[in-house]
Amino acid sequence: MKHYLFTTLLLLACNAPSSSDTQTPVIDSVTVPAQENAPVIDGLEQIRTADGRISMEGYKRAGERHGVWTSYAKNGRVKSRTAYSDGKQHGECVVFRDNGQLYYTGRYELGKEVGEWKFYGPDGELEKTVVK
Repeated sequence: MKHYLFTTLLLLACNAPSSSDTQTPVIDSVTVPAQENAPVIDGLEQIRTADGRISMEGYKRAGERHGVWTSYAKNGRVKSRTAYSDGKQHGECVVFRDNGQLYYTGRYELGKEVGEWKFYGPDGELEKTVVK
C-alpha cells in the first residue's frame, strides 16, 4: 500500500504545472462552523434572524471582522457593505435604501469616518457631501 501511495504522489508531482504555467490563484480556505451560532474565530460568519434569514455575513480573522461585511434588508436586498480590518471599520462603506437606491457612501480609517461622505435622496440624486 505504501508503495502505491508513493508512486501516486510521485506521478502527481511530475505532472504538476511549472511556475511558468498559468495557474489559478490560491484562495484562503474558509472554515464554516459545524454548529449554528457557534463562535467563529476564522472563516465565514453568518448572522441570522429568528426566522433563519441571513441579516449579515462576512469573514473573521483571529475572531475579529476582517474584509467586507454585507448586511441585508428584510426583503433580501443588500442593505450595506462595509470593509473591516482586524475588527475595525477600515475602507469603503456603501449603504442602500430598502428599494435598492444608493443612500450614502463614505470611508473609514481604523473605525473613524474620513474624507468625503456623500448622501443621496430617494430619487438617487446627490443631496449633500460632508467632509469628515
